[in-house]
Amino acid sequence: MRVKSVCGCLVTMVDHFNPPDHVRGMKVLDKEAFKQTVTVPALKLRPQQCSKCTKMFKSFLLKQYNVKRFIDVTEHSTPYKLLLLKPIKCGSSETAEKDFTDEQNAWLKKENIDRLEHSLLLSLENWTMAAILKAVLPLDTKEIPSSYESVGHIAHLNLREDVMEYKHLIGEVLLAKNPAISTVVNKTDTIDSTYRFFSMECLAGLDTMVTTVKENGCLFTFDFSKVYWNSRLQSEHTRVINLLKPQQLVVDMFAGVGPFAVPAAKKGCLVYANDLNPTAYECLMENAKKNRVERNLEIFNKDGHQFVREAFLREIREKGDGHLVKGSHIIMNLPATAMEFLGSLKGVLEPLPLSQREDTPLPMIHCYAFSKSEDPKTDVLKQAQCHLGTRLLLDTCHVTHVRDVSPNKNMMRISFQLPYEVAYGNGNHLELVQPKFKDCLMSKDSDGESSEVPRAKRTKTIDK
Repeated sequence: MRVKSVCGCLVTMVDHFNPPDHVRGMKVLDKEAFKQTVTVPALKLRPQQCSKCTKMFKSFLLKQYNVKRFIDVTEHSTPYKLLLLKPIKCGSSETAEKDFTDEQNAWLKKENIDRLEHSLLLSLENWTMAAILKAVLPLDTKEIPSSYESVGHIAHLNLREDVMEYKHLIGEVLLAKNPAISTVVNKTDTIDSTYRFFSMECLAGLDTMVTTVKENGCLFTFDFSKVYWNSRLQSEHTRVINLLKPQQLVVDMFAGVGPFAVPAAKKGCLVYANDLNPTAYECLMENAKKNRVERNLEIFNKDGHQFVREAFLREIREKGDGHLVKGSHIIMNLPATAMEFLGSLKGVLEPLPLSQREDTPLPMIHCYAFSKSEDPKTDVLKQAQCHLGTRLLLDTCHVTHVRDVSPNKNMMRISFQLPYEVAYGNGNHLELVQPKFKDCLMSKDSDGESSEVPRAKRTKTIDK
């Protein structure tokens, strides 16, 4: 079965014909109500004339979603093609000669091409979803639903309050226009702060929330109503996976169903993955088996504060420093509260013997956060430094814009090398630092954009 995880946009285009006026206010989808017969001008061509005629009359061609411009006809056993033209402004059923140039009229006469009328039956299939919703919803609708998230067979909407009266119709239209979708759901509440999933209702189709998606060459199966999954983060998952190298240690503090952990393990990293949500933990176990990465992936169901320290302690005491010498990464994808967990990183390498510290690169941290600031990059940098209690290092700190959550809210990622005094100290005497703009330099982030990072002494970094 082919599966996908994408974000969909409702395609918009300029059609020459709109849906019938009487569909306005419809609340239950009636496909028959969209049928209408229209008359359009056409040119009757022999097959060998089609290419030349299409180029010459390009500005006159009919534009209608899912309608072919050429229609095959046969007269007296002779095959012809009708080239459909747009209706003219005056409302006449026939394109007048004055609308064509002298060159066009001369060519039509020379080629003995007939001009005629053609009756065209339009139906629901001949308009995009955006055009249908624009025709159905009230004229004073503030914003026509314009996008959805596709998670396997599920289309996830986040409808505004002013269209909730038409929510089931919207779901039915989306279902009718997307053969790959069999379930349409709508978010009904804010995300659960503990287990990171949100309440939803089924608007149309099968009320089945267990789905399978494919991302970064891996398959993920989960109950969309009980775990967190966001298809809009697919590119971000890929960006971070590309930063990892085989045999490195990856500690995923909020792993969910495994969009970072499973591809990292498949890449050859040793991965410790954790999630507090029991359902996500169970899904991650199954996804590890499904993708045959159990050998490289150890899974936990603990509080993040406890997990990250135990993961490094386990690696150091039970497995030595083999993977740590290759480099390590800590992924903190919980943008609402991940910054609060930075304090748990203080002393994570303290159990490492002194003789091994010189050859062990400091961990790279990839921490996500939300920002409503007009300068989100500086805001996220400040947040990270305040929670760490120290300044971050030049050339090892990159602040990246991940996506727009809402008009005034951004999801950001700050990637940096964990400072030495944090990695090896117990944190009891670390000074809380409020960074000053004059102490900052400009550094390029992974997207080539500038972000402010403070001056500091450089230390050993992971080989990039």
